[in-house]
Amino acid sequence: MAAIQKNNWWVAGLKEVAVWDRQKASLEKILQLPDETPSRDLREKTLGFLFERAISYVDFGGCDEKYQDIKHGKGHSFLKEGGDFDSEMGKIVASTTVAGYFTDERLNAVFREAFFNHKAIHIITGEFYRKTAELNQFSKSQWARHTCAVRFDGTQWCLYNPDSGDDEKKFNNKYAFLYHLKQHLGRNLAITIASWRQDFEPVCQAFFTAFQNHVKADILNELGIHVIVAFTSSRLPSLVDKISRGESTAICFLANALTTLDDDCESGFCILAHDAPHLLLYIFDIALKHESVAREISSALILKTSDGFSGVDLFCKISPSISIPVFDHFLTLAEKNEYIFEDFVYALSFFNEVNKKSSFQMIIQCYSSRLSSLIKLINKKEDELSRLCRCLAGDPQLDLSVLHNLITTLEKTSCANAGVLAPFLRELEARKESFPEEEGRERFDFHALQLRLLIMIEQHVDAKIRSLASTPLFPKESTQIQSTATTLRTAIVACFTLQEIRCCISTAGVDQPLAEALMQKIPQPSSHSVSPAASNSGLPPTPKREPGK
Repeated sequence: MAAIQKNNWWVAGLKEVAVWDRQKASLEKILQLPDETPSRDLREKTLGFLFERAISYVDFGGCDEKYQDIKHGKGHSFLKEGGDFDSEMGKIVASTTVAGYFTDERLNAVFREAFFNHKAIHIITGEFYRKTAELNQFSKSQWARHTCAVRFDGTQWCLYNPDSGDDEKKFNNKYAFLYHLKQHLGRNLAITIASWRQDFEPVCQAFFTAFQNHVKADILNELGIHVIVAFTSSRLPSLVDKISRGESTAICFLANALTTLDDDCESGFCILAHDAPHLLLYIFDIALKHESVAREISSALILKTSDGFSGVDLFCKISPSISIPVFDHFLTLAEKNEYIFEDFVYALSFFNEVNKKSSFQMIIQCYSSRLSSLIKLINKKEDELSRLCRCLAGDPQLDLSVLHNLITTLEKTSCANAGVLAPFLRELEARKESFPEEEGRERFDFHALQLRLLIMIEQHVDAKIRSLASTPLFPKESTQIQSTATTLRTAIVACFTLQEIRCCISTAGVDQPLAEALMQKIPQPSSHSVSPAASNSGLPPTPKREPGK
């Protein structure tokens, strides 16, 4: 308001709003305020109109935490050329924003009288660390984000803090002004200057140049990367390239920034995934060359935000337009870096309390087209695939379509073995009662999954027998292997009638030659109860059923 000489009108109007008597009729009251714009529309002079203006300001300024987009720079984007801002003076035609961690030198460089003494809007958003005295029982953490307005009126620096309840605070000395600014907003800042005047463009260019000339590696210090990504994400690659060419510490600052947490326990990596996922491609390329960056990405994968999402879960929140290239790039990085591989596989077993699913199931659902690559990566380390399959099998909201995709992928790879598949077989058997008994499609889909699992386990056992056929074995070991194979084949009949097996083969796309060959090897016992050997094999006991015809 000060930029268009309406500050007195605005302050007087807010005071009228504050003392409203809460009567609807009072909203039609005509007000006489200082410096008001002459208007033939009497509605613009009413208390109700002032309320509308005040509510718009609250929405713009971001006073309510429930507005998620405010956290990510709504006020600054509002002031971009062609943005939503409009006034009696017109729309914004020239603006620029700079962001990062501001040292005293950097603050002094950008806060010049020549940049802030125009008829323009100048706002600053700070991510700052609150003092203990400022905290209350409702505070989630000690980090906060707040926006103020600044200007130079020709003789004094002016700071308007909407939380203060007062008019602008004025300073005769620039350094006193900057000290006060740091006390209230911290050093992690986003600064926007904007105007509706065409002749303001050279000022924007000079302001940005002054900032660029003082960019160093410490621009990423503290929450520097958070404000850069939130307000000027497109400039991050050029900024990192610039500082990395001139300073050996640049990569160190970037690495540390990826695991620095803000007020919602969101790391720099999380902010990138949430606000600028396309930049992860750039960060992953850096990680391939710099071990320190890779290690911090590794740590970020297992960090959880305040709402319970791990770094791995964030891959499921990336826009579909960019998610596949980002995930492909990440799998390549995980393949080449042991630290990232270890923490990625570990984080897949996390349980997400919001979605009530394991991270492994969420990733399979979001990246089903990349499941084969994912399985091959996980299988790099012995027993990891078995561990994750046990985790997935115990998922309380295991989706059968997820299991179907996983089994289909395992059938096409060499990763399947009895240890990987057995947990699902037990889980399906435990859930059998929850499926309808009528011979509908859903029942066949369910039984087909069981049958496919049993066939794959039997294949694995047969392969074991063949691989050991030329190896001298003690009689006891040979007998155990043969007994296991027989037990598995018997278990197939114990789980299904022969008629059900044939139905599954014909309706669910089970490999028919393989299944028919298996059926020829299946013994047909007089009873369909599971033998003691079957229960010892790790398969679930099955109630007696009438044999198929």
